[in-house]
Amino acid sequence: MRLTSLLLGVAFAFSNFQANANLATPAHTQIQQKTGQHLTYKIADIDPRFGLSQDQLIQISQQAADIWKQGTGQDYFTYDPNAKLEIRLVYDNSQSRSEQRQKIAAQFQQEQQRVIDEQQQIKQLKQTLGQTQSDLENKKQILNGKLKNLDEQMMQLNQGKLAPEYSAKSLAKTQKDLQKQTVALKKEIAAYNEQAKDLNVKVTHFNQINNEFNNSLTQFKQNAQADVFKKGIYNGKQIVIYEFKSIDDLRLTIAHELGHALGLKHSDQPNALMYSVRKDGDRKVTGLTDADRDLLSALPQ
Repeated sequence: MRLTSLLLGVAFAFSNFQANANLATPAHTQIQQKTGQHLTYKIADIDPRFGLSQDQLIQISQQAADIWKQGTGQDYFTYDPNAKLEIRLVYDNSQSRSEQRQKIAAQFQQEQQRVIDEQQQIKQLKQTLGQTQSDLENKKQILNGKLKNLDEQMMQLNQGKLAPEYSAKSLAKTQKDLQKQTVALKKEIAAYNEQAKDLNVKVTHFNQINNEFNNSLTQFKQNAQADVFKKGIYNGKQIVIYEFKSIDDLRLTIAHELGHALGLKHSDQPNALMYSVRKDGDRKVTGLTDADRDLLSALPQ
């Protein structure tokens, strides 16, 4: 009897996907304030396709201003409907591309979960078959031991050396029982080999869909990296927001552009609010960092 070996090569690797967004550096700063002074701002145009009311944007902008207050202990920004500095939400292809990326990302997450579920099923099947294989190996060793012992007893019987309590009739009965056990074990091994064959088919299919998933994900990431867009910009008179993924993203983008309105340039620290690139789904930035405060300290007094 032979137990078919179970050879599985499961390759499973996928990456998180993120798209980069550039936060524009202002070309000029007509409304600069010295450290410790206030900037007033108002809410101007809001494209209705963003689905936000003026009251909602006022609240979000005040929360963005609070990021600076909480990080420095000073009030840098005040909402004033008569202010010169305007915040506008302009809907262009940046937002539509962002929404499309979010849809694709959601599809990838669903597909990723399907791949994970299938991998887990294969893992469980492999563990079950591994235990079955071990049990069959033990049964085979025990049965082979009994068959070997029977052969030795038959040889002793033929040589007239067998103990009196053994007879040809008793050995024949033992032989018949062991033949039945052999047939039963062969059936178990055949069933095991069919299950192993089925599992290998599942593994082949899994590796195929996993490779397709990873290739699609790689292509998506490459396209996202090539799709450089501006989430917002401060042009000296206005803060214009073109794209945001969520309310949190909008809040951070406004806070970033308010920093430019103060006269700050970009930071080279990835965790800083004033860092130039924000990734979709980036949750690392929650407030001001020392790098942001250093930029404030460097402003002319």
